[in-house]
Amino acid sequence: MNNIMGIYSGLSENAWYPNMIIVNIPKSNFNGVYNKHDKGGGGIIYLNKIKNKILKVKFFGFENDPEIKYQKLASIYSPEIFYESFRHIGCDISNRKAFDGAKVQIIIMEYLSLDKWIPLRSIQQLSVPHIQDKLFEIIYKFVFDFKIKNTADFIGKTGPHLFMNEKTKQIKIIDYGKYQDSVNNSHDFFAMVQDIQDVLMRWPNNELLTCYDKIKDLNKQVTDDKCKKLLLYKARLFLEKKHNIIKRQHKQRKHGKNSSKKVTRRITKKS
Repeated sequence: MNNIMGIYSGLSENAWYPNMIIVNIPKSNFNGVYNKHDKGGGGIIYLNKIKNKILKVKFFGFENDPEIKYQKLASIYSPEIFYESFRHIGCDISNRKAFDGAKVQIIIMEYLSLDKWIPLRSIQQLSVPHIQDKLFEIIYKFVFDFKIKNTADFIGKTGPHLFMNEKTKQIKIIDYGKYQDSVNNSHDFFAMVQDIQDVLMRWPNNELLTCYDKIKDLNKQVTDDKCKKLLLYKARLFLEKKHNIIKRQHKQRKHGKNSSKKVTRRITKKS
């Protein structure tokens, strides 16, 4: 318990959480002092600027927390996790326990510093075509490959969830607390894209809402020019292109198998 220690010195006796946490786990590259950086209803973020890492304490965590599972599934688009455990935290004051002795979820991960990573949530940013294309690709990967979705809060309502590196233009996503398994891929793809569309078009009228329904139904044709100007329609073209590529690949594989069978039969007949 004492390899992760909460520091309460200088705080009042009623303080529930420490103002810093010291990590000292043998043979680890994330050891050091983590200072309180931010606090929300469900936990606290501690930051080690030197190591460029954060320590997240979740008050209501539990064993096999799905948030960690989803973040690991999306590891190519999420901050790297170096350590995670549901455990007690030590305390620097004798006869006292950190967080009143409650078990908490600890996650130590990569820190996306704002001097390198720009939050993506403004109309101006989300209107840039190459950023839209990158987000379509990420959402497609999430729902079709990783089989996960966030149809409740993809962009981030109380704080940004999407960040882009200023130099590399790589996009990373944080906060997997509202992610779930995706079982209806196309539906979930459009639902996540609509979270972006809602930033671009905050109060759609009934005509636009009708457009949304048409666009999301792949069995319906979209002919209205007003509908075709929407981000959702651009996402539909992206999805249809992906589906067509997959269909061609399946046909090619099937054709390749059939050709191999014909060759095998010819060889068998000759022998």
